[in-house]
Amino acid sequence: MKGLFFLKIFKKIWRITEGMNFVLSDLLTLYLRRLHLFALLLIVLLYEPSFFDSNTYISPLP
Repeated sequence: MKGLFFLKIFKKIWRITEGMNFVLSDLLTLYLRRLHLFALLLIVLLYEPSFFDSNTYISPLP
């Protein structure tokens, strides 16, 4: 379950960005959070293939 390990790390990063709210502008904090969510989604897709059944994979080719 590598995904859970990465989830804990990303929760810590999320809290750090919450704490940096007074240092960084709100716009930069929002950008960091969006990047954070995108990276989390990528990690789930890469490290937790069991979430997706190989039989339901839709091939781009007919």
